[in-house]
Amino acid sequence: MREIQDDLSDRLVVDSVASENGCYPIVTEYFETPDRECFWEKDRSLASRRKIRVRIYGSEDGRTPPTGFIEVKYKHFGVGAKRRLFLPVEHAVEFTQGNYDILNSAGREYSRSERMIVKELFDLIERRKFGYAIQLRYDRKALMTPDGQFRITFDTRLMCRSELLTLEPDDQRFEHHIIPPDKCIFEVKSIGPVPSWFREYAGKKI
Repeated sequence: MREIQDDLSDRLVVDSVASENGCYPIVTEYFETPDRECFWEKDRSLASRRKIRVRIYGSEDGRTPPTGFIEVKYKHFGVGAKRRLFLPVEHAVEFTQGNYDILNSAGREYSRSERMIVKELFDLIERRKFGYAIQLRYDRKALMTPDGQFRITFDTRLMCRSELLTLEPDDQRFEHHIIPPDKCIFEVKSIGPVPSWFREYAGKKI
């Protein structure tokens, strides 16, 4: 991780939402159906599939203030994307605790695209019976090109719990490591084609 960051330091900058060390915490609750359809759809490589997750970014004492999102993450014929609904952290937490009506009583006017997300969420919850599955946390360091079109992320301290606890910003109440503590998950994200300079760099590394 450090080697890649050093190698690309002349091309990438630290994400502006990160803290001074370039990291910010993410706490996530994933939803599933009673028959674990999300798992089996991924296992069978279905071209089109959806899942729900609630995320809380940032911390009370960090440069990134706590922010809540409810997301429908989906793949459509192999292309991944997400539809995201911003909510106050306390409303996002209520949603994780089963108060789904908070979406309609949050005292805000939704845009047309937000109303479509709310409708989709209720469809998945009521028709497919999506509900709580597992909670995760990790620290993310994000680097990006100045124009924001290309981004790489490193996720460390990736941990989970099956116990349903009230989510908190920068929640530390996790005991189970998903990957070894000295490893990270490295992702490459690009709006449009991946830059040629990075393809060349990655080819040399492989």
